[in-house]
Amino acid sequence: MGRKEASFCHCSGSPAQIYQGHSSFIGLFLEDSIGWWFGFDTKKGVYEAVGSAEKKASFTSVDDVGKVLAVLAGMSVEELEKVPDQLHISGTSASMSEVAKLMVDAQNMPRSEISVKTIDAAEYRRKTMELGARDPASYLRFLIGNGSIDHRSKAEGGKGDDNELVNPGHT
Repeated sequence: MGRKEASFCHCSGSPAQIYQGHSSFIGLFLEDSIGWWFGFDTKKGVYEAVGSAEKKASFTSVDDVGKVLAVLAGMSVEELEKVPDQLHISGTSASMSEVAKLMVDAQNMPRSEISVKTIDAAEYRRKTMELGARDPASYLRFLIGNGSIDHRSKAEGGKGDDNELVNPGHT
């Protein structure tokens, strides 16, 4: 097989060298995704899920994304030919309800409860699309709610992951 042309793109906000025609899906960055912009308002003690609060989303650390890219960059052309067109990498996957419990358990404050609420997914999506929101967080919220950012293995109910490809024996 001939050598593929390398191209550069931004995958979830971080530069990644990928081969033309391939995409990398890494979920949300762990370091900056638990915030009010995604409905996690820990300071106010209210989490607001779009759709089900039990839908899982994948959170991957920036360090782990860097490790994946380093592994890919070090692969031979023959190894790269085995990389799927859509590479799914999953760090930790958790639902909004699970994140709320983790945050409550980790708090050193007297208030120990986070209220988890849900809003209608179809209505939220409709309003977001009508307004033509320029903030990607608005769109990512309904993708979280419909399970599109769940990169766990298919056996676990996710979209599938390719963790074993880049981290053999550690998945």
